[in-house]
Amino acid sequence: CSKVILENPFIDYKSVIKYKLHSSIFSYLVVDTWRNADIRYLNNVLFLLSDRDTLINNSEGLQLADLVNNSSVQYLKGSTHFDAARNPEYYSFINSYLNKI
Repeated sequence: CSKVILENPFIDYKSVIKYKLHSSIFSYLVVDTWRNADIRYLNNVLFLLSDRDTLINNSEGLQLADLVNNSSVQYLKGSTHFDAARNPEYYSFINSYLNKI
């Protein structure tokens, strides 16, 4: 039984920059697709989403979670994209997930 944990995931590079007006002007320069939507084959994935993430919209993680069987989504309240691991619930979410059978 393998387990995967994704923190503030995104669908692909272009989906990340479409939320940023100044970056969307240069979206044609992004040539690497990095299609995370190809995770459909995974099973039992924990998605950790920072509720104050201004870099990646939470809808990205929710869309990915919908593609995976037995996914679990946990919100890190008060966290941004770069300080998720400082959230008081971060490690308890991970520990709880890893200890599930």
